[in-house]
Amino acid sequence: MTIIVAVLVTMLLSYVMLSVYEWKWNKNLDVSIQFEQDHVNEGESGTIKEVVVNEKRLPLLSLLIKFPIDRSIEYSNTENTKITDMQYRNDCIVVHPFERVTRTFQVMFTKRGYYRIEEKELVAVEFFYRTSFVEMRKNDSGIYVYPSRTKVRQIEASFERMMGEYVSKTFVYEDPFEFQGIRAYEPTDPMKKINWGISAKTGELMVNQFYDTNHCSVTIFLLTMENEGMGYYEDLAEEAIRMVRTYLEVLLRKGIPVKVVTNASDMETKKRIEVKEGAGMAHMEYCLKQLAKIDAKSSACEFTELFKQQGKSSNGLSLLVSVSQSDALKAAFEQYLGKQGVGQWMIPVHSHLERNASSRRVQIIYGEVE
Repeated sequence: MTIIVAVLVTMLLSYVMLSVYEWKWNKNLDVSIQFEQDHVNEGESGTIKEVVVNEKRLPLLSLLIKFPIDRSIEYSNTENTKITDMQYRNDCIVVHPFERVTRTFQVMFTKRGYYRIEEKELVAVEFFYRTSFVEMRKNDSGIYVYPSRTKVRQIEASFERMMGEYVSKTFVYEDPFEFQGIRAYEPTDPMKKINWGISAKTGELMVNQFYDTNHCSVTIFLLTMENEGMGYYEDLAEEAIRMVRTYLEVLLRKGIPVKVVTNASDMETKKRIEVKEGAGMAHMEYCLKQLAKIDAKSSACEFTELFKQQGKSSNGLSLLVSVSQSDALKAAFEQYLGKQGVGQWMIPVHSHLERNASSRRVQIIYGEVE
């Protein structure tokens, strides 16, 4: 009889504890999983911080926390990780009553992109380790992985060449809409600058004064994917994005306003990415975030439509960065530049690839990628 009573009491106690655990295990339990950095550069390391706060008397003797991240993010310690379509972390911890447990995981970001941790799975096992309880929770953490700087060395030198062509061309084709005012004639002024109407009224030679033509702006066109029957080289597309990052740094460091136009779509919104003209560090930061979010395998519009949407080139500089070397692309770019626009075409290539592009109108530079 005593044994029967003991068994019944044990079963009752087990049932009560199981019921209490099922009811209370996830109450006053906060689990946060965050990237500690807002952004990093491609190839740099960072940390994921996991914080568990148990604000109740019930201990959690076995709490399993699972969350998926992209496969390109590499853990320095791969223990308790599983890789399928995503990479899953499975760590079991003990959380005592009113305890806060903090853990950090060192990771390496090997690929440009925007990465999120959007969900987490909590699995708790009750005292007798017979029953487990599962709860899915939303998580909100993201990190921008900026493209690294290109290793192609011609960037700054090619820009200086383009700038030299621009200055010489604007001297020949001075824009009458950049008129600044009237001043007295000087012996070094060309005759074409003399304003004969004002000179007749004042009785002395006066010349038109224009704004400094060195205050230019640059439009960067980035084409990562085209439907022209050529193979898709992911590494070259990524190198094209790195080139744009490097050009941005060179230009914005010199105080030159830059606009970025792409035919690629945002990996989240699926809308075509375009950055309005701007300058300064804040503009650089915004451009880097947009470059990080480019889906390099997408094409939101045809390149011919892209140039049409921009209209004719102004008197600024235009830079085209693309993997493609097609004649159709060259023709569209030349048509966009018109007679007075100054353009340059940077093409990332492997050493074994053919170099077929040629133009009398545009500087073409091949950046060899190892």
